[in-house]
Amino acid sequence: MASRVPIRRWIKWLPIILWAITLIGLPLTSFPLITNLTGATVAPFSAIPIALLGVIWFVPYVLRHGRLPKETVPFIVFTLFAVALAAYAFFEVDAYFRSISLFSQTIRTFAPLGLGLTFFLITSAWQIDSSGLRKSLQFIHFGGFLLLIWSLAQSVVVFFFNYNYPPLMEAIKNALVTQSFLTGAPRLAGLTWEPSWFAHQLNMLYLPLWLAATYQRTSVFRKIWKISFENIFLVLGMCVFFLSSPRIGAAACMLMLFFLFIKFNIAVYRWIIQRLERLWGLFRRFQPARVGVGVCLVILFIAVYFGFSAGLLKIVGARDWRVGLLLNSPLSPTELKEISAFDENALFLVGKRFIFLERTVYWIDGWHIFNDYPILGVGLGNTGYYYISHLPSIGYGSIEVRSILYQNDGLPNTKSMWYRLLAETGLIGFSLFITWLLVLWSSASKSLRSQDATIKTVALAGQLALVAYIFEGFSVDTFGLPYLFVMAGLVASAGAIYRRQAVSQKPG
Repeated sequence: MASRVPIRRWIKWLPIILWAITLIGLPLTSFPLITNLTGATVAPFSAIPIALLGVIWFVPYVLRHGRLPKETVPFIVFTLFAVALAAYAFFEVDAYFRSISLFSQTIRTFAPLGLGLTFFLITSAWQIDSSGLRKSLQFIHFGGFLLLIWSLAQSVVVFFFNYNYPPLMEAIKNALVTQSFLTGAPRLAGLTWEPSWFAHQLNMLYLPLWLAATYQRTSVFRKIWKISFENIFLVLGMCVFFLSSPRIGAAACMLMLFFLFIKFNIAVYRWIIQRLERLWGLFRRFQPARVGVGVCLVILFIAVYFGFSAGLLKIVGARDWRVGLLLNSPLSPTELKEISAFDENALFLVGKRFIFLERTVYWIDGWHIFNDYPILGVGLGNTGYYYISHLPSIGYGSIEVRSILYQNDGLPNTKSMWYRLLAETGLIGFSLFITWLLVLWSSASKSLRSQDATIKTVALAGQLALVAYIFEGFSVDTFGLPYLFVMAGLVASAGAIYRRQAVSQKPG
């Protein structure tokens, strides 16, 4: 009988241990064990513990009629629609591309989607109260702390030793991550496959949480001299983020900062107006003076932001020659006239001018497919079968595009979630996905009313991540990277906790 007690304790603690490992291990995007078994580049380490957690905790939770937050409904509907569309595609898709069968491609497509759905559902259902949400944030921050330690050490190797890792670091890197071969200008990739993925994980999870905690002066840890760990993580996170030299990622980060800046300016504006009304009674009665002061404050705030943005862009441009093109080689009047047409050629001109032509080719290819299949698309994961027939002619002039078409093993893709959804799921699937994002935004907006600091932090972080995803959706097109889904799960969980708190606080 006594021997059964430790077993029961292990059964009780095993889900918690797996959950902690899942969140701490989030920085690892291409775990060698999974990569070697599946051949997939998108192979997050956390897929292992989250899958085990799904079997031993989530399935029994659902069978016991455990409740899921209402924020999960749109994405579940989207997933069911994608599955139905995949079945329909077997009768419609002319599936031929380098002998890649439609069945194997469907498996490769829905494995990441299932993984993203698993991360989202388990994260949204795991936290039943604010203390559980707080503990989850602590695990995420601890993983972020380890990521920062590695990234800072990596920056020394990259910038001073030209990617020549010491034996111990090389062994750790080879054990934890499969990384693309980095050459050229020094860029950090953290524990991800490539620098753009590193920027993506920071933009979609870590930076929003650290920004939200810093802005709201909250913390899930004990502060030291009024300085929180999140404050320190934010400073270090911003440093390693810009050392990764992202472009779309940098635009996403700037959009987050702009959103936060506007939010801060509105609060400061209201504070100043209230103070002036108290100090100067005439100000309250004399409406033109109030309007004039308000306009001056708005102009001042805009000038400060654009000054800050210009300074930051200049710093980034000095380090990354691609960004420097925006500052040092502006468009000529003739080029501006061509761009004013707002057609495909204008986009190609901008892409060629600022060294992202291949990206524009991928996007326009997806757009062409969407134009031919606007309602249902061609089925999730099936863009590659239509890639050559819809490829813009300018794409054949790119070595990278030709390599993808004739040398790479997998199907070509759009390199953008937005164009992928349009091409592969049509207006219906795209609308379902956007509806999910809007539901998350609405939930986060309502959760900001909570008096609980942890819920408010998650709510603001969720809004920041959703704002960043506007641009990140032009860079990443996979469902397998868990960061959006973990953040979405946290937002859904915070919304459910807030609603329960609101109901319990109602009188009578």
